[in-house]
Amino acid sequence: MKKSPRMTRSTVRCLAACALLVLFAAGCPMKAPLPQQPTGPAVEAPLEQRADNAWRAGDMGESELLYQRLLQQSDLTQDLRVLAWDRYMQSALANSHFHAVIGNIETYRAAVPGGAQYAPWQDAYLRAIEGVGDTEAKRANAARIVDDASLPPLMRAKAGAILAGYYWRMADLQSALQVLDDLSAEFPARGVQFQATLESKLFDELATVDQSNLDAMGFLIPPTQQNAFPATIIELEHARRLAKTPGGMLQARQIVDTIRPLLADPALADRVFMAATPKYEGVEGLALALPLSGPFKSIGWKIMQGANLAQAELSSMGYDVAVEALNTDSADWIQKVRDLPAQYHIIGGPLRLSEVSQLQDSGLLQSRAFFTFLNSTGELTEGYDAWRFFSSPQDQVRALVNFAATRNGVRQAAILYPDEPFGRKMGELFSEQARANGMEITAMRAYPPKDQSSWYDIVGQLVATAQFDAVFIPGDWEHAKMLVPNFVYHKRGDVLVLGPALWAQTLSRQSYVVENDFRYTAFPGAWWSGNTAPAAQSMDTLAAQKNIEVDFWVALGYDFVRFANAFGTLPQAWTAQDVNQRLQESAQLINWAEAPITWSPQGMAEQDLFLFRPTLQGFTLYDDATTGAPAQPEQPVYGPKTRQPTPNLP
Repeated sequence: MKKSPRMTRSTVRCLAACALLVLFAAGCPMKAPLPQQPTGPAVEAPLEQRADNAWRAGDMGESELLYQRLLQQSDLTQDLRVLAWDRYMQSALANSHFHAVIGNIETYRAAVPGGAQYAPWQDAYLRAIEGVGDTEAKRANAARIVDDASLPPLMRAKAGAILAGYYWRMADLQSALQVLDDLSAEFPARGVQFQATLESKLFDELATVDQSNLDAMGFLIPPTQQNAFPATIIELEHARRLAKTPGGMLQARQIVDTIRPLLADPALADRVFMAATPKYEGVEGLALALPLSGPFKSIGWKIMQGANLAQAELSSMGYDVAVEALNTDSADWIQKVRDLPAQYHIIGGPLRLSEVSQLQDSGLLQSRAFFTFLNSTGELTEGYDAWRFFSSPQDQVRALVNFAATRNGVRQAAILYPDEPFGRKMGELFSEQARANGMEITAMRAYPPKDQSSWYDIVGQLVATAQFDAVFIPGDWEHAKMLVPNFVYHKRGDVLVLGPALWAQTLSRQSYVVENDFRYTAFPGAWWSGNTAPAAQSMDTLAAQKNIEVDFWVALGYDFVRFANAFGTLPQAWTAQDVNQRLQESAQLINWAEAPITWSPQGMAEQDLFLFRPTLQGFTLYDDATTGAPAQPEQPVYGPKTRQPTPNLP
């Protein structure tokens, strides 16, 4: 159970007063209280000690800040300076401040013994490059390492795999193959360990390459090289994906048996099946708190359909997981949670904030870990009282800003929002995220959501008075399909239009879209029917066998049960910190049918959303090649960058 929070001062005073009354009532003599000694101001602990305390407490945000301040002092000993750099970099990585790590990597290198030979320096640099996503920063820094023959060979091999993976995902297959050919030419001189490192790291990268690009690379490799690197690793990835699909295990084993003797480290082949059967204990049971009657019952039952698919799949893998359904439209649902077996620590849901509010005074938050299917935990503290298994508005704007900045080089953007609470809130979030990423917001303009006759003029005024190459329109789709053509009428059909995730709700039922008006339009989402990820394909296969039509809610239930099983059973006297620590590992143990979710060390959820565009068929994954959108530039093309998102240390 969670540890109880500390008593407040008012509680202590109240208890003390009660104790005095009891003593008086009993006739006990009391000594006069000693006079209070005057106390001076509290002495703040030294900066070094406070930084160490934050590090040991796992408070990575405070640790990063304090070690950054400590490094600004000029009188540090050599040992303390190295320790401060190590912990600052590790804290920044834990906080996903990858650009800060890259920006300070050379200063770190100069401060540590051995420079580039220092293993923590190498690890920090490579982890930061991996963390920045498929951006120009990833390409440039990985290429820099690969091209620098003075750097350690194994570091160059790892960076080469990262660079090849980047090119591969960007569909620049010739560049990916050239990188791998250049590095494999070094095999004879560098030895077996160099080859094994490159094979292992490339295998990691291929997990995120879509199926079409994986297949296309296979066609580029001549038949005479099909039994050599990188063809061997491509085949190993095919085996890994087959092993995750029903009926594919036999073929996967046949591929592995063929490839294993061709690898520098034959043990790499075993990872194909480690991914298929994760090494975790599983759970005895879990519960889902959902509306199973009333106006939202259709959503609740779809989530249960997905949960049942996952339960069946886990059963075929040897896990016996009980899944209990609790109807939150029933007046006694809180009592039914209390009646669950004590080891049922994990609860999925609820689905509505009104039900989350009922949990506040229930006493259940100390004995059950609730993962709400909401974009916030309401008045509950996320990461302490409850957790989220759902995307947030921040996830949406983060995906859109990264997309605009990294794939389209946008440096100036406008916001055109409906004058209502949702639109204003989303506009503010987008503005904050854009500025944090160094993007300039040149205009924020509201439009009356019910006065469509004014929209043409409002767009015209926006175009005439502000410079921008992207516009965020956080209204619903019915607004967008009337607003966006106005940019074409005002001769700004080239502007990149960014929308919210709620567009998918309408577009999934849309019968007609003027596709040409929306070819430069993108919006985020957590699920799409064309997902080729192994888990999504496995879910689709299982659903087809049971005549279940898959949608976002089915995928949510499917992923949650598999995630909960990977999360495992908590200890009896668990704390929020136990949950947060377990989340760091369990999120990595499953393949996701929807967009992957990760959690910070503080238990804050973040979903890496897909980007879609409207089409005649509803919506599909945004693809520059099919939209005719400009390719990602080597350098920003839309105006100067106004400020650095993560300033370097002095």
